[in-house]
Amino acid sequence: MRVLEPHFNSTEYLIEWGLALNPNLPVAVMQRLAASPNLYTRFNLTYNPATPRVILEALAKDPDATLANHARQAMERLDKRTQNAVTKSTAAGMTQSR
Repeated sequence: MRVLEPHFNSTEYLIEWGLALNPNLPVAVMQRLAASPNLYTRFNLTYNPATPRVILEALAKDPDATLANHARQAMERLDKRTQNAVTKSTAAGMTQSR
């Protein structure tokens, strides 16, 4: 992350686009990017599997209908991953208790 830290406050669009896709990005930087005036920066957050639900919920209210739809789809993927993780955890616990 040290390599990226100098760019966390950059408003240069290509840097924002790249940062938004990075799953190791701090949440505070993701929040700043979610408020970016650059549509594609906000879009890229919907493709990042580490974007927190609260940020996706905000993006789902974006005035751009396509972005809002992508954010809703990202929330569905997040919900599915969460449910799969719970199912696997429950199954593993049942196997260990036998």
